[in-house]
Amino acid sequence: MQMVTRLKEWAFHSSEQRRAERFPETGTIAFYWDGSVPVPREIRDISLTGAYLCTPERWYPGTIVKLTLKTNGNGPYAPAESIEVRCRVVRHGPDGVGLQFISHETEERRGLQRFLAGLLANLRKKKATDVGGSTKGQSLIEFALMVPFLFLLIVLVLDFGGFLYAWIAVSNAARAGAQYGILGGASVGLPAMASGSQINTLVSNDIYSLLGGTSPTVNICKNDNGTLTALYGSCSSMPSDPEASSYVLYAVDVTYTYTPFVRVFNFSQLGIHMVPFLSSSTTIHRRAVMRME
Repeated sequence: MQMVTRLKEWAFHSSEQRRAERFPETGTIAFYWDGSVPVPREIRDISLTGAYLCTPERWYPGTIVKLTLKTNGNGPYAPAESIEVRCRVVRHGPDGVGLQFISHETEERRGLQRFLAGLLANLRKKKATDVGGSTKGQSLIEFALMVPFLFLLIVLVLDFGGFLYAWIAVSNAARAGAQYGILGGASVGLPAMASGSQINTLVSNDIYSLLGGTSPTVNICKNDNGTLTALYGSCSSMPSDPEASSYVLYAVDVTYTYTPFVRVFNFSQLGIHMVPFLSSSTTIHRRAVMRME
């Protein structure tokens, strides 16, 4: 009913040829008699006030022509497949003529309104179907384009999680080794001071759960009032103690090479670089320094 009401408003408030809304490509055809066998002619666009007929005829403006408009008639407001209308020629076009509908009787106007309402309903249904099909195809294409990025995101999360876990594990191992070194022999009756080999074994066992990497490199140094002693490994860089005369300084250096589980692509020649520590092996170095009286 709303669609018919709109068409009525277009009919009674349209005083010019092109003021009514036009519907192009409705699939409507027209027949007229010119003394020979009627041939279907295409209606390029149509409105409540007129239509454009594709025809080789060039009738004079003002000529009255009787047309039979035909459509599929599948819409809920188009019970008939065809309707006869009288038209007046108003203009000529490059491939046809412009026509103005002439409806003197109320029943003729109502019939034309129902016919055009059916055209409008079918046109909207066709557009909705086309949009729905294109939307499904578009969604499929978008999904296909997003799958590689989703896979890349999963790989990045996996590798970053492994790197973060290795960084925390190496830090904890260095701290545990320094604590083990200074606590031994702190009081009478406790076990003797831990040796460098024992501290190295503790550190190695602490990061044993790390995957995809090499064996850690451990350097254990002791600074006793300026005297540097390498308990395990080398003692090339030992921090100085501002109170060297009062304390013994222990330093545990742990170096671990982290290798990503899945290496992310890296095209240096094309200027495409991913996160460095996720595309190649990365060295993690942590040092724990503690003092003992």
